[in-house]
Amino acid sequence: MAMNLEPENQQSKSKTSWIKLAGTVISVLLFIWLMTRFGWQELLQSMLQIKPGAILIAFGLMLLSRFVVSMRWYFLCRSNHLQISITNAIQLTFAGLYASNFLPSTIGGDVVRYLGGIQLDSQKVKCAGSLIMDRLVGMFGMVLVLPFGLIDVLPMLMRGELDMSTDKPATGFALVISERFRVLYQKIRKALHDLFVQIGDWVRHPLTLVMPLLMTFLHMLLLFGIINLIFNGMGDKVPFLLIAGLYSVGYFITLIPISINGYGLQEISITILFVNVAGVSTSHAVIMALMIRFLMMTASLPGMFLLPKILPDTKAKLR
Repeated sequence: MAMNLEPENQQSKSKTSWIKLAGTVISVLLFIWLMTRFGWQELLQSMLQIKPGAILIAFGLMLLSRFVVSMRWYFLCRSNHLQISITNAIQLTFAGLYASNFLPSTIGGDVVRYLGGIQLDSQKVKCAGSLIMDRLVGMFGMVLVLPFGLIDVLPMLMRGELDMSTDKPATGFALVISERFRVLYQKIRKALHDLFVQIGDWVRHPLTLVMPLLMTFLHMLLLFGIINLIFNGMGDKVPFLLIAGLYSVGYFITLIPISINGYGLQEISITILFVNVAGVSTSHAVIMALMIRFLMMTASLPGMFLLPKILPDTKAKLR
């Protein structure tokens, strides 16, 4: 009986991988199609509106947010009595970010952190628990600002007004997003449930979550500040709380498992949201989405030099 379960499991994983691959291709192609509709010249002009100094500041803020995320995991490891130092946490986090951005089809960032973590401290369950809580704390932060986006997005969804461009009618992709909001709702409920129930040690000692939550809020402040900086550079004035709310909506859409690392899906969803709700031009929303992806990828590049240390033996090298 056990021999039959493994092939079924392998087939299920293979099917999921193919679905994600297909979803990634479709999402990326849709986003490229959206860009070509408005012409490369218009996109280039929008890009050139942003001063080089502002781009450098945005990169610095993104890099700082990566360190903040590393510290969030470090505080969770420390509260769970794992022998992972600040340096370890930073190195493993950057290696994981690099893996997520550049090796999405082979290995994920959490897997990298787990493999490195258990070589530094053999407590596998606690290491896995710290990674789960790291995700949940980050998700919880996004849940807190989600109402600032949903208050505008939900009425537009009900009226069928979310369009991919400024000319009507609504596109099929927007309709897909509308259907997926039921999945989004379930994910939010599960995140809140897991946060307060699944990881019992942290729930019984809530003070240990103070620093991770502070790191999450600082990370979000930096990320939303980058988006605000990009829009300001193109002459758009978008309220900070609206940026937070709309990005959080896009964040949860990206969690839908139909794309590898959210490629394409993240860009097209936040473009649709900022065009329809925030009222920015499509070319400006596209540039913002592309720059956020670009900054996230370039800020993770230090992990390229750290990833080889994770496999197979990092205990001596990472200390």
